[in-house]
Amino acid sequence: MHEAALSKTLVDLVQMQEFERNPLILERGEGVWVWDQHGRKIMDSISGVFVVNLGHQNRRVIDAIDDQHGRIAFASPTMSTNERMLELAETIDSLTPPGMTTAKFHSGGSEAIEAAIKAARQYHLQSGSPGKYKVISRYGAYHGATFGALSATGIAMFRTPFEPLAPGFVHVPPPHAPGGIGSLEAMRYTIEAEGPDTIAAVILEPVMNMAGAWEPPLGYLEGVRDLCDQHGIVLIYDEIVTAFGRLGEWFGADHFGVWPDISCVGKGITGGYAPLSAAIMRDHIAESFRGTRESGRMFRHGITYGGNPISCSAALAVIAEISDRSLLDAAKQMGKRLSEGLSMVATGYEFVTGIRATGLLVAVDFDLPAERLGRLGENLRSQAFLSFGPYPSGVMRLAPPLTITPEEVDQLVEMVAAGLRTFVGTSLLESPPPA
Repeated sequence: MHEAALSKTLVDLVQMQEFERNPLILERGEGVWVWDQHGRKIMDSISGVFVVNLGHQNRRVIDAIDDQHGRIAFASPTMSTNERMLELAETIDSLTPPGMTTAKFHSGGSEAIEAAIKAARQYHLQSGSPGKYKVISRYGAYHGATFGALSATGIAMFRTPFEPLAPGFVHVPPPHAPGGIGSLEAMRYTIEAEGPDTIAAVILEPVMNMAGAWEPPLGYLEGVRDLCDQHGIVLIYDEIVTAFGRLGEWFGADHFGVWPDISCVGKGITGGYAPLSAAIMRDHIAESFRGTRESGRMFRHGITYGGNPISCSAALAVIAEISDRSLLDAAKQMGKRLSEGLSMVATGYEFVTGIRATGLLVAVDFDLPAERLGRLGENLRSQAFLSFGPYPSGVMRLAPPLTITPEEVDQLVEMVAAGLRTFVGTSLLESPPPA
């Protein structure tokens, strides 16, 4: 349906000429499943794009949205606020540690990252350190598509078409980089070499998602936290993917036991039912934006749809569902079941070199040349489940909704197994006969 309209739009991050030959047009969803324009049933094993944490057609969230439509759909963010936003702020405060009580709401992850970067710079400006403006981030990290978020992003394919980007952004290798060049000592060296008095913030993901779902080594986050405290640097977490249950906790900071000064959340906060994100700040940062009219102290940043009452209603329902259905524990259990099942399947395939899971964020590493990785991806996609990868990174990431059942996890494992079997069988047929 509507295939003719494909030439009238652009799908994110795909080559449209290729996409139009065999487009995926999704028409409906239920639970962990979606159906395409041909009626084919497909497992949404990436939760849309790490978003649909409660699956599709969750009645509680839909009813909350419908009810709010009958009250007020939009409240001006420049001269008012709304009840649902205030209720959500209180709810988030109950989930975060003491001293981290203020949320600035936006409509997408990139916007939350932009707000955090701006907040760090303005905080230093208003706190007597106007020379602190640089932002340190890591190669391999994806922080968003807007100009500031993209400047912090450390992946060349996203950055190169738009360079030169914003000044003041410095990148360091991540901890999983080969040769130990991304160690905590490398972060320390960079801070000292750039000059601590010039650095406003360090931004990082608790788990580096786009780079391949990599956890930091033991002590790394604690060390970065100490460095930031030592030099008066704002520590920002990009938790757009990892918050609200993906790692089996409300926040990745809970999982690792190390909290930032600003936590950026999005995606799963509404389960994909409405656009929303937030930058959650420690009190000492938020207080720097409060003052009298004469003082001129305010956060000089705003977004039209930030804190939209429809979106905030969805978020409140999502948080209640996660809590009432014990979905944090379910994420841990289903992530363990999925990774253990994939580990059993991987036995005997030498090109499967690693499987790791943090909550229900699971990665599978493949060691194959680029051409064969592309073929492997085709074979995996033919099995009616959605995944990120493995082409071109060599890493396949799976992140199904937290509501996935044990039986559906086993189905996903079997789909991956079938894709691997098909790939090996096809490769054997294509191989030249022995001499």
